[in-house]
Amino acid sequence: MNYKDFKDYQQLIQILKDRGLRIADEKEAIDFLQKVHYYRLSAYFIPFQHPKDSAKKDIFKDNTTPIKSMGIPQKWENLAPWSKL
Repeated sequence: MNYKDFKDYQQLIQILKDRGLRIADEKEAIDFLQKVHYYRLSAYFIPFQHPKDSAKKDIFKDNTTPIKSMGIPQKWENLAPWSKL
């Protein structure tokens, strides 16, 4: 089994930014990830990313809307003011 190396919250935010997600406030984004957890949240990213079999796998599509518009459950959406532009 392949395990991923541990990443702190700042590294996870940088991964999202490197993949094209717009993040307005990094501190609030980290606070949100501490409550929701990156790997639980990542399932909501799939429709907004290029296909897994493409060269751009895991990269957000151009003009991806902030997380607020990704269909995240209401209880989490209220925790994510950092994703609003």
